[in-house]
Amino acid sequence: MSTATNADSHMHTKLAMIGSGSFGSAMAHRISYALQQKQNERGGISQLMLYARRQKIVDEINEQRTNVQYLPYEPTDDDKEKTGSQGLFTPNVSASTSVTECVSDAKVVFLAMPSAYLPPILQQIQENQVLREDAIIVSLAKSLHYDPVNNVLKSVVNEVKEVFPTHPVMALSGPNIYSEMSSMSEFAETTIGYDDGDFSSAKYVADISSSQNLKVSLCDDRIGVEVCGGLKNVISLASGYCEGLGLGWNAKAAVIRAGQHEIARFIESFDLGKPDTMFKSSAGVGDLILTLSAGRGRMLASAFTKDVLKSDEAMDSNGDSDKIKELSVQRWERLENELLNGMKLPDWHNAQEIYQALKHRGILHEFPLIDAIYKIGFQSQDPRSIIRSLSESIDISDKKR
Repeated sequence: MSTATNADSHMHTKLAMIGSGSFGSAMAHRISYALQQKQNERGGISQLMLYARRQKIVDEINEQRTNVQYLPYEPTDDDKEKTGSQGLFTPNVSASTSVTECVSDAKVVFLAMPSAYLPPILQQIQENQVLREDAIIVSLAKSLHYDPVNNVLKSVVNEVKEVFPTHPVMALSGPNIYSEMSSMSEFAETTIGYDDGDFSSAKYVADISSSQNLKVSLCDDRIGVEVCGGLKNVISLASGYCEGLGLGWNAKAAVIRAGQHEIARFIESFDLGKPDTMFKSSAGVGDLILTLSAGRGRMLASAFTKDVLKSDEAMDSNGDSDKIKELSVQRWERLENELLNGMKLPDWHNAQEIYQALKHRGILHEFPLIDAIYKIGFQSQDPRSIIRSLSESIDISDKKR
């Protein structure tokens, strides 16, 4: 379903951001700033409501206009008089612990929560019937889920569409780092992937979200944008393994080269969009390079590698595979809790889903980098094997020409 718009549609605008973590807060910060700029130019009223599970965060946003746990904030003496100060929400932002209050009458609903928390949120929205008939839904999540029974890889938008089939649902992806998004002086770009028939809705979201320092591009390959977003997070683990081994940028450049080819090959193998989205969209190569250079998944994988080498607890891969995976998951969770200030990453979860999809399809041998990423992370394979996978991926790329 497509939603036609014109300039007058900005006169009274309410948006909802479901999720007040790092990326949700950063995008709310940027979008609300753009929205207020347009309000100043065109008149009318604009509002963005943030949903947060904790009352403490809601109170801080409403009273201090900050969310210091998730959004970097550098105070100055005259902050409260500035619109768009670093980490300071604009006055048109408010927060609530009520999903229905946030979503009610919102023209655009951004979903910025980890995908594991989304089903009950979507159920609340559906049961309370608070979604506007012409509402547009935009997923910021980078998660992918494999259904082994039906041999189907599902994205967050797929799952949202099952609940709200008549609404335009699209995907927003990078490249952007949340810490830099807190500063309006930093330039960033992002991509909205949309399905056939939803161009005008996507254009509307791009129009209200864009500002001088935030470029919002459109891509008519929604599933391709989602797959690029989910897989670049998986590939970022390889960059982290290299970093944890003390390898430099030569190795990381090889990861970028191998990663972009495996992402494009994955899209083609599973018929999930257009392979050239990886190379032509900013959500493809641009986001891959940024994530492998400065992403949190890279940092976590580096810590994982150092922890493995330090503890020297590598187990025989011929042992109890279930026990090995259980201990590996516990290590990922422990390091995530220690390093990420309560944030949850989809990166190492996506690696499990993608590996299972490739294994079930019987084409793991065509994806040596992803194969190694999984086996290092969950089967106690020596982290140094990531180097061998990079050499093997060159051979496969050559054979595919």
